[in-house]
Formats: sequence, C-alpha cells, structure tokens
Amino acid sequence: MPTRRMSAGQTSMLLRQLEVQTETGKTTHNACREARIPNKSHCWRRNEYGDLDMDQAKLLKELDKKNNRLRRVAPDFFLRSGF
Repeated sequence: MPTRRMSAGQTSMLLRQLEVQTETGKTTHNACREARIPNKSHCWRRNEYGDLDMDQAKLLKELDKKNNRLRRVAPDFFLRSGF
C-alpha cells in the first residue's frame, strides 16, 4: 500500500478539519477513517503539529530538513579537521 506524503500546510489543515469533526460529536476513530488516515498517524501528527499555524508548520519542516543535513555533514567535518 503506497504511503502519501503531506506538506506541512496540508497536515495542519487536516488536523483542523479533524478537530472540528470531533467537536461536533464524531469519534476520533470515525473522523480518521473518513479522512483515510490511521488513528496512530493522527496522534503523531497532532503531537507534532498540534498548535501550529500553516506558516509555523512550514518553518518547522524546513528547520528539520536543515538540521538533518547538518547532522550528516558534521561528522565528516570533524573527521577531516582532526578533532
């Protein structure tokens, strides 16, 4: 089963929609089923992006990418410089 990747903006919009649905009386399980995402994925996304606006979520995603790139580059730098 192929996974679908969502942008940070799409994730925050989805979380807002699910939040509205659960406030109107739907269970989280049913709201997730209608959105076609696993309940576990919803919990992870809510913990990660819960109170963020779209701009903040995009910035978080960019900072995560930059941090991962620096984590890969740092060991090479230290090996070459002799630390």
